Amino acid sequence: MAGWDRIAQILALDTDLVNIPKVAADANAPLLEFKDVHFGYDEGKEILHNISFKMDQGKTYALVGPTGGGKTTTASLIARLYDPNKGTVLLTGTDIRSYDQIGRTKKIGFILQEPCLFTGTVRDKI
Repeated sequence: MAGWDRIAQILALDTDLVNIPKVAADANAPLLEFKDVHFGYDEGKEILHNISFKMDQGKTYALVGPTGGGKTTTASLIARLYDPNKGTVLLTGTDIRSYDQIGRTKKIGFILQEPCLFTGTVRDKI
């Protein structure tokens, strides 16, 4: 019960991420785009430096690299757990900061490297 109380407190926290007004996007925009993104958890210590890439709709992508290479940080920026210190993350051509939490989670999903299995049958898990 003590653990559940802490989880409930965390889930009740308000975000400090501010949404910006939505601007019409280009219909031919990539599904996801990083434009000159810089990010660091601590001020003055960047982890990602001037990152730019595009992910097109209908294709499958994987973030692969060594430990500490920025994979989790990149995924966190895609999920908007953090905002870049500099640069822009675009989702379907629109700044990701203009999506509310529900709209964003309808468009983004992750498959983690380590599976989380629960006891029960395959039918139970579905």
